[in-house]
Amino acid sequence: VHSGDASGVVPSSFRIARQVLDRIENSETGVMIDYLHVEIPKERVEETEKASEVVGDTCWKQFPFVEGAEPVKADSLAQLMLNRTWRPTLSITGAGGLPDVAVAGNVLRPQTELKLSIRLPPTLNPNDIIPLLKKTLEENPPYGAHVEFDMSDSHAGAGWNAPVVADWLSDSLEKGSQ
Repeated sequence: VHSGDASGVVPSSFRIARQVLDRIENSETGVMIDYLHVEIPKERVEETEKASEVVGDTCWKQFPFVEGAEPVKADSLAQLMLNRTWRPTLSITGAGGLPDVAVAGNVLRPQTELKLSIRLPPTLNPNDIIPLLKKTLEENPPYGAHVEFDMSDSHAGAGWNAPVVADWLSDSLEKGSQ
């Protein structure tokens, strides 16, 4: 339908998609829904703090930011590093139902499809989370829209959390790196 006739009456499918995504991610802060978080083991926090002292701002400058862009807000470099290893994140890696900008017209589209990539913390079992995500995204959709969470062509892998390094090994590594 033409947007000049229907907008203001018919909700945009993109608005519906944004509202559904807001259920699992705060779009202003990037913080994900509580059940996707885990307590980060103390030793991982300590290791990350030490590592951040070594790598410095390369933990974010290694990425191709456009001029003037900055990383997400964090209290420290260690927190940025924990963001990319222990905290859940959402990325949209594909979209369907959107015409190319060069041929887009003033019409409301009947659907929007999004490919979600959700990084889970290493100790969180994806098999426990998938049903929760499905329920959160599909239940009571805005405006009575049809929302479907489909994992049929996706991969949900568990992360890996290394065993705690034994004191003797840690001491040896420290001495050897002097």
